[in-house]
Amino acid sequence: MNTAADATPFTVLIVEDDQVQAGALATYFRVSTNYRVEVAHDADAALESARRAPPDVAIVDIGLPDKDGLTLVRELSALLPKKPLFLALTGHPDLADQLFKAGFQHYYVKPADPTVLETVIRLYEYQQRTGTG
Repeated sequence: MNTAADATPFTVLIVEDDQVQAGALATYFRVSTNYRVEVAHDADAALESARRAPPDVAIVDIGLPDKDGLTLVRELSALLPKKPLFLALTGHPDLADQLFKAGFQHYYVKPADPTVLETVIRLYEYQQRTGTG
């Protein structure tokens, strides 16, 4: 949970080519949290967004139109000074090993329950802000 003492807002980057799903997740986080929420519909837009505002968390669809989410996470990891929490959204639950090798910490089969995502993100935020993670 963000407090007035926190210097910067926690930033969540949602990378999802399905505009309806991306919009639903973004709306959920904007209403339910005080996180800064960025949305990108392809990998190039995600990289540009991350350059402008490095995310604390990236929720990444695996099946993007320009390159897959596995490649994007590797590129974000190389680009960013601090690795964010990477959450994968996929329609293929059999990709677990590949997702973890690419750098994802968690994965969720679509459609993901936003309350579950929020719980994982809030725990990560708490750990980052308190140095317990």
